[in-house]
Amino acid sequence: MLSGSRLLIRASVVFCLGVLCVWSAAGETGPETANPVSSLVRFDVPGGETVFALSLKAGTTESAGARDVAIVIDTSASQAGEHRRQALAVLESCLASLNTSDRVRIFAVDTQVNPLSADFAAPQSPETKAALAALQQRVPLGATDLQPALETALRSLQSDRSHSLIYIGD
Repeated sequence: MLSGSRLLIRASVVFCLGVLCVWSAAGETGPETANPVSSLVRFDVPGGETVFALSLKAGTTESAGARDVAIVIDTSASQAGEHRRQALAVLESCLASLNTSDRVRIFAVDTQVNPLSADFAAPQSPETKAALAALQQRVPLGATDLQPALETALRSLQSDRSHSLIYIGD
């Protein structure tokens, strides 16, 4: 038979485990938190290489107004096949989600930076549709020289309007 102190210790341990279980369950069923501002997907490729996708979301802004959006899209050799189809789908979705008061300019980047339109235009304008058509005709070749592409896109965003830069690629 257990002595009084041992029984008290075991009862305390059982009680504490019960409290811990209830506390843990309450934390899981609590109110939903806001959407995360970042997410990371990691994949270990057989052979030792690891690749990842990092998504960062800006907080919401009240009445941001019209903005200029420079979109840099990777057209290097690594963007062939399914990567290219997915990148073009992301670009089309991005254009569809922009406000009609926004303006967009698309840049293709591989070994060189090529603006696909002369200036910023509405997301669904004929100029932007022509830039999208020119992008679809590009053959994925070479490597990505990212720094000059970002610098060129940033220089194009020199207006009084709010602006964003989007990069689509690997």
